[in-house]
Amino acid sequence: ASNSSSWISDTANALYAVSNAASLGLIGEIAKLEGTANLFNTNSTAYRGAALATNTALALAPGLDAAVAVRSLMAAGDVGFFKAVGLSLGLSEVPESEVKLFENLYSDHDIYPPKLIPQAQLKSINGSFNYVVTKDGDLIVGRSGQFPGGGHIDLASGQPVQAAGEVKIVNGQIKYIDNSSGHYQPVGLEAKQVAVNAFGNLGFNAEDKYIDKIWLENANLPLGGAWRPKL
Repeated sequence: ASNSSSWISDTANALYAVSNAASLGLIGEIAKLEGTANLFNTNSTAYRGAALATNTALALAPGLDAAVAVRSLMAAGDVGFFKAVGLSLGLSEVPESEVKLFENLYSDHDIYPPKLIPQAQLKSINGSFNYVVTKDGDLIVGRSGQFPGGGHIDLASGQPVQAAGEVKIVNGQIKYIDNSSGHYQPVGLEAKQVAVNAFGNLGFNAEDKYIDKIWLENANLPLGGAWRPKL
């Protein structure tokens, strides 16, 4: 059995190999992956594993080409996706989860029924909204500032999240995404990539729209501080 570090390494190598091959236009169909491996003088077993992962990626991210789907799910840390390629490579010991979660820091706060915005309406409305990506990877968007029911803990029912913050949408385009959630305070590249991928999977161009923020205390402000871009 492989340990977690070698599993991640083997899986990552296989996934990067197939996504790079796809982006170079050297494969047109999944069936050609093994032949492509020979062109690259690469372990064909890794490519067979990558083939299954690519099929999984295309099923999980319909509408994306193979390279984009693989990279998107890989960056998002999709557990089922990683497990598929790990098992296909013959790795019998795989981590149950590589997902980083952020806990509710104020468990004593009340949680109310959320005021949700259906995903189908996101491209036809304007404004700033709260969002969370749940521990299961679901994107939930709600009406920012309309409390009770508009808080991040309301959207996530108080459960841990992979990402949380605010998103501003104007004329169907994302102006910015951030991590301004006082209850969860998500930080790091994992939270950023999860948020970007979650909106990207809905057809938004979310690349380069993420602003990493920090909470700065200021007793002169009504809330005792404010979120500011991290320098």
